[in-house]
Amino acid sequence: MISVVKVPAELIPCRRWVAYKNALLPQGSERLHMIVIVYQRSSEIKYFYITSQVEKAKMRYRDDESALVEMQKSEWTEVLTKDVSCIQCGKNHLNGIDVLEFKKLYVDTMMEYIGEIPENIKQKIKVAIEASKTYSIRERDELICDK
Repeated sequence: MISVVKVPAELIPCRRWVAYKNALLPQGSERLHMIVIVYQRSSEIKYFYITSQVEKAKMRYRDDESALVEMQKSEWTEVLTKDVSCIQCGKNHLNGIDVLEFKKLYVDTMMEYIGEIPENIKQKIKVAIEASKTYSIRERDELICDK
């Protein structure tokens, strides 16, 4: 069971490698997702979302298979609800949102802070970004560098 602590919006972590649940993100989504922040620069947050629709993701990524991160429920038992989930780490699934808009979603209780992602999943994401055919070298470096 996840213990959720509500903190003021100005204090919510918007740094890379933290996760949120119940976010109506990507924008315009009709489904609730869990998201993982992988990048923040000035006023924009970049994130991937976790999906349980693994077979659909595999079809979309058949030309860039190494950009797909599969996760077993046992790898993140507090968060994952399905036996197998995935993160699509190609550039076309790297979503962005303004920091102020992100914080407003939090204040409006549209999402909850989960916490740091497990190290093993973080490493899988980095490997998938590095292996993806969709990023330039500079983009890869920005996404996987922990600075």
